[in-house]
Amino acid sequence: MLRNPEINAVMNREFGGANRDIAKLSMPCNALPGKSIELAMTDIMNNAKMTEDKYNIEFLKRGVASAIVSVHDEIKRRGLEDWKEDIEFLRHIRNACSHGNRFTFRGKEPGRPAKLGAMEITRNQDGVGPVLFDFITLGDAVLLLDSVTRRLDPDVAKLF
Repeated sequence: MLRNPEINAVMNREFGGANRDIAKLSMPCNALPGKSIELAMTDIMNNAKMTEDKYNIEFLKRGVASAIVSVHDEIKRRGLEDWKEDIEFLRHIRNACSHGNRFTFRGKEPGRPAKLGAMEITRNQDGVGPVLFDFITLGDAVLLLDSVTRRLDPDVAKLF
């Protein structure tokens, strides 16, 4: 994103020049009680501008995979698995995220319809990968998370 000239211009305007050393991101750190880690915005900008897009995509995949696993685990923890098509879709995507970014079915899986819009996960996809950013795009992941997170908080407005 920071390689986009328009976004980069805004970041340089806001955090460049005289603001270069002032603007910092402060993050609490549980490993160091009472302390925070501070990173200068210019360092964050420079680190984000990696010369090879494959690294940026890999970092994005990890964040998306983490969100998918976390949301599914929280739905399961709260007993909100209602076996609707989008929850089943999430369950299979979550499993793929945790098993080498590939669909891995056991027994008679998938046993229930697993759909998100026009997309469907079927037995024929056993072993297929990569799942993130190939089978599902970033937009699909956002749509999926929007669809299922409303079960965690029904008052959240639907994005799409």
